[in-house]
Amino acid sequence: MSLMIDAVREDGQPPETVWPYLAALPYPVSHWAPPEPCEPIFKHAMVPGASDVSTIFRALNAGQPALLAIRISEQFHQPATDLIIRARAGDRDTGNHAMVAVGHGTSGGDSVILVRNSWGDDWADSGHAWVSKDYMISRLLGIALPEPLKDVS
Repeated sequence: MSLMIDAVREDGQPPETVWPYLAALPYPVSHWAPPEPCEPIFKHAMVPGASDVSTIFRALNAGQPALLAIRISEQFHQPATDLIIRARAGDRDTGNHAMVAVGHGTSGGDSVILVRNSWGDDWADSGHAWVSKDYMISRLLGIALPEPLKDVS
């Protein structure tokens, strides 16, 4: 989490239209460079939040996004047709990933969190999908919140 917090504060992130997601890193990687010009860049001071799903809901209810680090699985790469990623037995881990929680709601009585992923508009619904609370509980690694939200934990 500390590396993500530092990156958002120091390096920032441009809109995807300015710096689109790459399907693969160029080879050799030493030849890779951000597009020119790469502006605007959005930066923000973030702080760690309690790594608990309720922290995500409190931040969203306060009108703030939450930066998440989670252990993703195979189904995360291609969400179901209803765009809800659920806890499922036998769903193999594929790695750790960062994304932003931007909303929440319910589906069939289950709590779900709307996430914005960095994989471009071709992933899920224009880069957004719903993640069930159960999936998030079992895979959440860390949360970072905009600095003014220090007390939501």
